[in-house]
Amino acid sequence: IENLSASKVSTVTAAIAKVSQIPYSIEQDIFNSNPDPSKANMLKKNVSIIGTDYNNLYLNIGGGAGIMPPGSASLINISGMPIYNIEYDVVNSRSITLPSGSISSCVNFMIQASPAQAGTGGLITPDTVANSITNSLILAAQNDAKNVIIPFIGGGIFLGELQRKFGSGYSLAKHAIILVKGVTRYFKFVSTPEAALLKINAKSIETILFCPFNSPKVDEKTPLDDAIKAKNFVFAGKCNVITTNGSMNIIKATIAQCNSGMKNIAIVNAANVELEFGSGISSMCYAAINKDKSKQAELRDIRKQFVIAYKNYIAGKKASPGSSQPASPVLASSVKLPAAAPAAAAPAAAAPAPTINPPGKLTGSSPLASPSKPSVKLPAAAQAQTINPPGKLTGPPAGPSPPASPRKPPGKPTGSPGSPAPAPPAPPAPPATAEALLSKFPTDSRLIIQYAQATIIEKLVIPSSLPAKSVKPSKLSDKVTTTLVAKSKSKSVNANKRATIRDFYDAQNNITTMFHAHKNERMTEFKAAYTQMSIYGRKTSHWIWFIIPSDINPSTVSYNSFFYGIGPNSTAVATKMGLKKENMPITPNQYASVPVLWHRYIIILYSIALHFRSQINSIGDAINEAKKKEIKGILTTIMGGEIDYYKLVSSLQIFYDQLTKEAETNDYINFLMSIMSVIEPDSFVSDPSKVGVVTTKLTESFRKTVAPIVPKDTTGGANIVNLQQI
Repeated sequence: IENLSASKVSTVTAAIAKVSQIPYSIEQDIFNSNPDPSKANMLKKNVSIIGTDYNNLYLNIGGGAGIMPPGSASLINISGMPIYNIEYDVVNSRSITLPSGSISSCVNFMIQASPAQAGTGGLITPDTVANSITNSLILAAQNDAKNVIIPFIGGGIFLGELQRKFGSGYSLAKHAIILVKGVTRYFKFVSTPEAALLKINAKSIETILFCPFNSPKVDEKTPLDDAIKAKNFVFAGKCNVITTNGSMNIIKATIAQCNSGMKNIAIVNAANVELEFGSGISSMCYAAINKDKSKQAELRDIRKQFVIAYKNYIAGKKASPGSSQPASPVLASSVKLPAAAPAAAAPAAAAPAPTINPPGKLTGSSPLASPSKPSVKLPAAAQAQTINPPGKLTGPPAGPSPPASPRKPPGKPTGSPGSPAPAPPAPPAPPATAEALLSKFPTDSRLIIQYAQATIIEKLVIPSSLPAKSVKPSKLSDKVTTTLVAKSKSKSVNANKRATIRDFYDAQNNITTMFHAHKNERMTEFKAAYTQMSIYGRKTSHWIWFIIPSDINPSTVSYNSFFYGIGPNSTAVATKMGLKKENMPITPNQYASVPVLWHRYIIILYSIALHFRSQINSIGDAINEAKKKEIKGILTTIMGGEIDYYKLVSSLQIFYDQLTKEAETNDYINFLMSIMSVIEPDSFVSDPSKVGVVTTKLTESFRKTVAPIVPKDTTGGANIVNLQQI
C-alpha cells in the first residue's frame, strides 16, 4: 500500500484517486461531502486532517471499513466522566482500571492522534507523527481546551517501524524533534487565515504538557526537553510548552495535574488510523475511561462518516474533473483523478548549451566540466536553458519528475513509437561574457541549482547494452560474510532481493515533504537531497541509500542498506545467499552507465565539495592529524552524522574508477577525491600510486584558492588582499 500510494505511474495515480497534503479548504470540502448535514458538522468539530494524504487504497483496509488519514486527529468529548487510575502491565502492554482510584473529571476531551496503522505501525513516517500532533492541537484549540497533555507518541512499535524504514540512526532524540515539530507546525497554522475561520490563535492553548515515561533502559525526557529548548523561541510569549518529570505514565500525570487544580484539559492518545483502542498508551487511555464501549462506538462512527464523506468527495470530483480547488496558503494540495490523469510530457529538445563554467574558468559547456573534455553531458532539458538573472529560469520548469514509465525488462531502452513530436528547438543562448556571468551568477550555488533543476525532470533511459555484472572481489572474511548473510535473512531485514536500476530511479522520484523557504514543500527525494546539500549544505532527511549508493560492511543492520547496497561486499553476500540472477545487486559500473542516476550522483558530490570548501580555512602543504580531524568534522556535519560520512567514504571507494575520470575535468570532484584519499587512505583506496596521482592535482588546482589568506596590516589598519584571494 505504501509503494502504490507513493507511485507516480499515471495509471496507478489515476486509479487510486490521490489527495495530497490536504489544506483546510479541501478538508472542509471533504467533510461537507457527507450527505447527512449533522454528520458533516460532527466531522468539522471532531476531526482534523490538515497536511495529510489520502487515497482510495485506504478505503479498502480493514475489510472495506477504511481508515483515517495517517497523521490525522479525532476528538471525543468525555467531560463529566470520571478519570480512573490504572495499572499498566508492561509485559503484555495492557492496562486495567482501578475503580477505587477515580477522580471527578477535569478532562473535557480525549483526542486520538493517529500517525499509523495498529499492530505493525504501517504507513508511519516522521511527517505523519508530526501531523498527528499538529491536528490534535488544532482540535484542542477549536474546542476551547486550554491545557493539552501529550504522551511520547511513537515509542514502542511505531519507533521500531520508523527505525526499520529509516535505519537504526533514527533515534529517540530524532523522534523527539519530530514531536516538537508537530507543535511548531501548529503555531505556523494559527497565524493563517484558516485559523481565523476556526476562531483560534497562538494563545488559544495556554499549556502543552508532554508526558515522557522513562524506564530503566529508555530515557524519553532528556531528548524531549532538548527538542523543546531548541524551539522555545517559537512558543515564547504564546504558550507554555513543558514536560513532566518522566516518572509517570500519561494517566497518572493527568490525575496529578487535576489534583493540582488544572482544568479544561484535553488528553492526547497515541492512537491508530483504525481509531480502535489498542495496547500501550492507547490501553491506558481506554482504561482511564473505564473502557466505556460507547466512546469506542463514537470513534468507529467518526471513521465511518469520514469514509462516506471521502467517497462522495471523490465521486463529485470524477463528475467534474475540470474543477479546481484554491491553493492553501499553508500547504499546497494536488488532487489526481482518473479523468484528469497527467499526460506524458513531451521530450525536451536539445539546444546549444549555455556557457556556464566552473570557478575560475569563463568558457566551456557545463557547470561541472572544463571546455577541453566535458565529463558530464547535460541532459536535453538542461541544454534548453538560457542564462538568466538569479530567480529566473527559462526552459523546462523545476518540480517533481513526470510520471515514471511502466517497468520494462533490463537491457531494453525506455520509450515507445508514436510519442508526441518534440517541441521546436529553443533559440541558442547568446554568448555569455565574463562580466555577464559574474553579475548574474554571484555564487557557485547558482550554477549547481540551475543544473540540478534540469536533472530533476530528466527521464530514466537504460542503455541498450549495460556493462557486465562483474565486480572486484570482496575483502570480507568468510566469517564476516556469513554474519552479513545471517543479518540479511533476519526477520528485521529480510532482504531477499537487491535494488534494480528502476528501483533506484523510483526511490529518487518518490514524493516527500521538506520544510523549505518557511513552508512545507512537496518534492521528489532527489530534489530534497540537492536542496539540502546545495542550499543548506547539510543532509537533513533520509535518502542516502539510493542517491549516494554505498557498499555494505560488518556494521550494516538496516533493510535499506542491504537492498540498495552495491559493491564487492554486497555482491559477495548476495552470492553466498544464493540469490537468483535477477535479484542480485547491480554493479557500480552499471549504475554509472545510466545517465540520470550518474548526473544526479555527481550533482550531490559537487554540492558536498562546494560547501566543504566554503567551510575550511586552508589546506596548506601538509595535512596533519589536527587538520584531518577538522576536515572529517566538517564533512560529518555536512553528511548529517558519522554513519552517513562513512557511507560517503564507501561510495567514493566503489565509484573510484569512474570518479577519477570525472576528476580530470571537474575541479570539485577532484578536490573531494583528493581530500578523502588523504584523510581515509586505508578505507578509500588500496593503490598508493593512485592516491598520489589524484593528490598531486590538489596542489595544482586548488592550492591557491584554498591557501591561507594572510592580510597585510597597513598604517591605516586596512587589510590588503589580492584579487585572486578575493
